Amino acid sequence: MLAVSILGFALGAAFMGIFADDGTLGVDGTEDYSGKIGIVDTIFSEYALYDTNGDLLLDSMLKAYVAATGDQYAAYYTAEEFAEIIAQNSGELVGVGITVVESLDPVGIAIVGVMPGSPAEAAGVLPGDVIVVIGSGENAFSVADRGYEAALISLRGEEGSIASFTVQREGAQISFSIARALVENVSVTGRVSESDATVGIVSISQFMINTPVQFEAEMDDLIAKGCTRFVFDVRNNPGGDLKSIVAVLSYFLNEDDLIVTTVYKDGTTESEYASPVDYKGDYEACSIAKEDIGKYRNYQKAVLINGNTASAAELFTAVLRDYELATIVGTTTYGKGVLQSIFDLSSFGYSGGIKLTTGYYNPPSGENYDGKGVAPSGAQTPLDDAVKNKNLYLLTEQEDNQLRAAIAAVTQ
Repeated sequence: MLAVSILGFALGAAFMGIFADDGTLGVDGTEDYSGKIGIVDTIFSEYALYDTNGDLLLDSMLKAYVAATGDQYAAYYTAEEFAEIIAQNSGELVGVGITVVESLDPVGIAIVGVMPGSPAEAAGVLPGDVIVVIGSGENAFSVADRGYEAALISLRGEEGSIASFTVQREGAQISFSIARALVENVSVTGRVSESDATVGIVSISQFMINTPVQFEAEMDDLIAKGCTRFVFDVRNNPGGDLKSIVAVLSYFLNEDDLIVTTVYKDGTTESEYASPVDYKGDYEACSIAKEDIGKYRNYQKAVLINGNTASAAELFTAVLRDYELATIVGTTTYGKGVLQSIFDLSSFGYSGGIKLTTGYYNPPSGENYDGKGVAPSGAQTPLDDAVKNKNLYLLTEQEDNQLRAAIAAVTQ
């Protein structure tokens, strides 16, 4: 859930501050443990009966080092893991283009979304299909036998490879063989409320680099359909990229409004404001034109949250709350008011990357919510007991009492 946090990328000379002049790591300790590790490695190399895998040892050691720091959000990524993290944050991934959750009846992988223009859409896969078998012929296995997590891993593969699976749809089973391709991950979806055609429901599953462009497209489409009031559903949203959340919030604020202030270890601060910005390269989708600042400010809004709303999604909620631009509905959020930075080790000729917590980030009010969360504007609205054990993504509007409460908040 917290694999993706607010990310800031630091490269090059920033790494030099980690190392002390004597070449040992610049943290408190009584021994030169970088030298000690070298001695242990030499002993194993010279005397161990069993051969060792140097790359595996190094990766395992670095993962253990990070775990021992006590930073619950820190991580060491191998080269493959680091490449996947960067790809996920960019909003691109290799696959067939489906969004899934676990299904218990039938046991399988429920498809809750099919990405526009994806191989899955072209093949005829539909939201509501449940993958019950993966593979074909003698290599086929049921999701029930293999388990949800293991089955998900089997769905992954390289670009151009074939994903074979069978879905259950309205009592029938349909088999697909689809070539995996590079697809754009969809983090924003929108629809018109079933109970009130003036209310647009915009679900934001994560704040990735391409989220601002998708958000603007969904908002403009719903406005064109006659929506004048909006519910922003960020339940189960784990956060995302700092530039992404700044761009999305700029659509609601006045120019030069404060969005976030980051406080670093040495006491220095850095603030982000709603200002025009023109990025090139990877962050182009996070650019904001002057005329787009405050574009959606005057629409009535509610933000729908729960205990799994974290990081950048909490900042989204807190900023709209602080400027009194939205009613907050649901249950208190997770409480993650700290920022992580990702360091690319290729700057030093090594593979992989490191993520660690580097500062607190405060909303405009200045009140940090790390460990406390962001509370609803009024009373807590938990899911009804009748549906709290159902998958949130599969609830109908009629079943979802939290969503109905958010709709009521913008229509009263």
